[in-house]
Parts: sequence; C-alpha cells; structure tokens
Amino acid sequence: MSELLEIVKAFLWKAYFLIINTSFEVYNYFQTREIVAKPRDHLLLLSAQKLVEKLKAKEVTSTQIVKAYIKRIEEVNKTINAAVCKNYENALEAAGKCDEQLEKVDANSEEMEKIYTECPLFGVPFTVKDSIEYKGLNVTCGITARKGLISTETAPVLQNVTNAGAILLALTNVPEICMWVESSNKVYGRSRNAYDSRRGVGGSSGGEGALLSAAGSVIGVGSDIGGSIRIPSLFNGVFGLKTTQDLVDAHLHIPIGIDLGGLRRELAVIGPLCRYAVDLPLMLKAMAPKVYGPMKVDAPMNLEGLRAYYITHIDGNDLQPVDWEIKKGVFDVVRHLEMDVGMRSEKVHFAEMAETFNMWLAAMDARGSGHPTFAEYATNCEYSLNLYTELLKTMVGMSDHTTAAVGAGIAEANPPFDFEGRDKLIERLRALRKEVHELLANNSVLVFPGWNTPAPYHNQLLFTPTHLCYTIIWNIMSTPVVVCPLGLNRDGVPIGCQIVGAPNSERLLISVAQELERKFGGWTPPGMH
Repeated sequence: MSELLEIVKAFLWKAYFLIINTSFEVYNYFQTREIVAKPRDHLLLLSAQKLVEKLKAKEVTSTQIVKAYIKRIEEVNKTINAAVCKNYENALEAAGKCDEQLEKVDANSEEMEKIYTECPLFGVPFTVKDSIEYKGLNVTCGITARKGLISTETAPVLQNVTNAGAILLALTNVPEICMWVESSNKVYGRSRNAYDSRRGVGGSSGGEGALLSAAGSVIGVGSDIGGSIRIPSLFNGVFGLKTTQDLVDAHLHIPIGIDLGGLRRELAVIGPLCRYAVDLPLMLKAMAPKVYGPMKVDAPMNLEGLRAYYITHIDGNDLQPVDWEIKKGVFDVVRHLEMDVGMRSEKVHFAEMAETFNMWLAAMDARGSGHPTFAEYATNCEYSLNLYTELLKTMVGMSDHTTAAVGAGIAEANPPFDFEGRDKLIERLRALRKEVHELLANNSVLVFPGWNTPAPYHNQLLFTPTHLCYTIIWNIMSTPVVVCPLGLNRDGVPIGCQIVGAPNSERLLISVAQELERKFGGWTPPGMH
C-alpha cells in the first residue's frame, strides 16, 4: 500500500510541475524579452587584477575606470534595475584622489609596488548588496521602513575592502529582508535578468549578480544564508564564493540576526561575487586580509591525484528533476577533472539529503533564540507586523510588503515541527554534516548541480520553494562552495555548477574554479547568444 501511495504522490508532483512550467512558459511567450547589449568599452571586459596591472603601469586612470562603469550602469540599469543606491559623486572624488597619489610615483616602481602591496585594489570600483551597512548611504534591505535611514557606521568587511583601496560605486537590489530568491521589494521594485528580462536574477544578492553579469560592476560583496551568493551567481553566469563560517566578519549586516549567534549564525556568511575567477583570491584577501593572506589563496594548487566526488540530484518527489543541460554540465566538469586534470572521480549519494528543506527550516527556527522574527524585521523591528492582514493586503495590491516576505513570515511562525521534532532534525543535520566533512577531508571536492533549473521566470519560484534544497544543503553542512559558470543553455540563459569543499578549503576551491574557467570559458557577456 505504501509503495502505491508513493507512486501516486510522484505522479501528482510531476503533474504539478508540468502545469506550473507550462503556465509560465505560455504566459512569458507573449512577453517581450530584453537582452542587455554586449559591453563595447574594453575597460569593462578586464578583470580587477588586469585593471590593477594597468593602473600600476599608468595605462589608465582610476577616474577613467569609474566613469566607464558609471556610464555602463546608467545604460543597463534601465533594463535590469540592479543598482539602487548610487554613490557616483563620492566614487569620482575617491578616484581623483587615487589618481593624484599615483601621479606622484613612477610606473611599476618600487614605490608603486608598495602602494599596491598595502592596498591591492587601489583605484578599482566595486559594488555591494543593499543589506550591508556603509556610512552615509541609505541601506534599506528592501524594507520600506528603512527608506531614508542613513547608516552611521560601515560594516567591518566593507571597511576592509575600502582600506584595500577599492571604491564603492553603488548598492544593489535585494528581496525584502533578504529572505527570498527573487530580488524584488516595495522600495526599488524588481530586478531583471540581463540575458532575458522575463526571468529573475536570484536572491538575495540578486542585484549584485545581475549588475556583474551586465558588466556594470567587476567585483562585488554579497552574503549567503540559503544560497544568496550562489543563486544569483548561477542565474547570472558569474563566479560566487560562499566562504567558510566566521572567516569574514559579518557584523552590521541587515537583518541584524546574522551576527546574534545560534544556529542561524552557522548558516550565514559574507563572500565575493565576480566575473573572473582570478579576482576571487584578490577579493578574499581584501575582505579578510588576516585570514586569507596566510591561506595563500592566490597560489594555485596542483589538483592532480586529488578526489572529485559528484552528486547529480537530491531525492524527493517535491523537487523537479535536474534540467538535462545542467546535469550534462556536471558530467562534463567531472570528465574534465578526471581525464584532463588527473583527479580521481567517484559518484556519491546521501539519502538523508531528501530531508534538506526540513533540516534547514529547523536550523532557521528562531523560537526562543532572541532573534527578531520576520514580522519584526519587516518593520525594521519597530513592531510586529500582522502577517495575515498583510497577506490579504498583498492580494489587492495595498501592502508595503511583498508576498514572498509575508509568506516567509507566516512559514516562520508555523514551522512543520514542534520543539522535539526540531531537535531531532538538528541531530540528523549534525550527523550528516559530520559525514560530509569526513568525505571532503584531505583536499577533496564535490561537484554538484548549481540548481535544478536555469533562471526561472518572475514569480515562478513562489510555486516551487523546495528547489532551494540545491543551495541550502551547503549552508546546513557549513561548507565553503564556489559557483562556476558553464556557459549559456539552448535558450541563451546561464547555467553552472557548485564545487563544494571542506571548511577552510578556499584555496582548493579557487584553484578548481580557475581550472573550470579555462576549460568552459567562465562568464559569457549578454548579447552574445
């Protein structure tokens, strides 16, 4: 009888996904697809490392670079709506000061080297998601109650990046409270994909991923509690690195609960997004110099003889099967690492991963922890929102909050387990985490699908929230992960994979990412398909 029930459940889920996918395909067939034009300015096609080399050689000025990116942001933002708080005036002033200092020294001299040893990103612009405090700017986290609030402090991670000489150009769009996988809010509206404006950019660092992919930025800073760096990187075809827990200072991030301790703190990290894998070590050393300097993240590792495990899917009827082009990408990566690089591959499978969604919900459960609830975050912790009243208001377009944020609040208030059930899930989570860490010890990596589909159409993920399993699994496993783009699919939309490592294996992950960039081409500019 139980077998028959499982067959019926599987059939119903397949029918459900067919209806959802067909409905969105038909609707969007009649919508206009906009694609951002390929960048023409050669400065926009250079990595941050190349820009540094040109600055050191006095082949370009910081002002020229900053102006090129300002022009590009203004060009593409009409389509993608990714840059939401612009810091142009301050950026141009900072660039001018950089140029004045560089003008006083000779190109490629010892004095020039000294400047770039102390400030490795001197004169290079960057962007950051609209949820990390930066003094003097209105950081909203997509919350209407934060409109007009000017930050009085700069987050330590951004202080480190600016101390490295980087120049902040803009804040980029996020979902309300950073708690959804589509970057849309009632403050700035919806961000759109540079390769297909009908599709989402992911979240919560979605505006960051979109602006990078459109060549409106070269390096950026994001955060990740359930895939918020990796999903935008995957949907927008750029590199993104979920760092090891606590290696990058996460203070002064909104929502504030990211640094209150407890299980949520085990899930949340700050990390870089960039178009070129060569910039990953540069960014890590800027974001946390005392940690990543001694790690030698900029020294590539010899991968020959190391193990590359791989997983092709997560079990579960409530998960749509992995798209065939994404699955093929996983196999292509494994084949390359084995045949061309000399790594030893092995397929693995964890049946316990079928409980990923519930384990993540258990880890996110804030009851009794001292964390504010989503209903409080939505008002900037001024009071607790009546979620059910607000849900009705969203249905008639009268709410200051998004359906996704209200839904997340309702889900948080009504978890599918009691305290005893939560504790059992946490126990299973920790057992699986121990098993995964043991597997990845001794410089092993795991190749994993980036997501089970390419970037979905706007609002489609509201009907398939369990697809989050493909990223949240690595938050609850507390492992660093790098996203590697694998080109565009048949529809001209980016696809990619995740490379997972043991804690503190960033050097290994970056080495693999750089190898895959050489093989598969890395970021593909929009407008090429």
